[in-house]
Amino acid sequence: IPMKDTLRQILTAKRDGKSMIVGFIADQSPKWEAMHHWTTFLNHKTSFFIGTEKIGKKVDAALFYVDVERPSRGYYRLHAVPLTYDVRNTPDFECTDRYAALLEQAIRREPHLWLWTHNRWKRTYEEWVERQSDKARSTVGAIS
Repeated sequence: IPMKDTLRQILTAKRDGKSMIVGFIADQSPKWEAMHHWTTFLNHKTSFFIGTEKIGKKVDAALFYVDVERPSRGYYRLHAVPLTYDVRNTPDFECTDRYAALLEQAIRREPHLWLWTHNRWKRTYEEWVERQSDKARSTVGAIS
């Protein structure tokens, strides 16, 4: 499902009474305008996508982290680890933080399975704070 159509497709399936499993791949760093939550990940303040959690709250979905193990070459085991069965009553960002912690555990357990070629920290928290300050100053200046 294209990212921009995800919520519409899920809402349509729910309205039509269809059950579905949707997997979200969140291996990249969000763009500046999509940074809404930061957490500690591998000893760095890191921004994570929160779309899975937001969509889950809209459709009252159970959320899972899928842990991947590679017992031998060409073989993989997937373990669905519940993040929550009651996302609407879970505090904001709790599932995202738990996802980050589980991902970190998996990377520490089997670092050779993680793709290190992308730069997860190309956008830093300090740069984000500076951008927020610049945006606030420009907004105040425009209002004055």
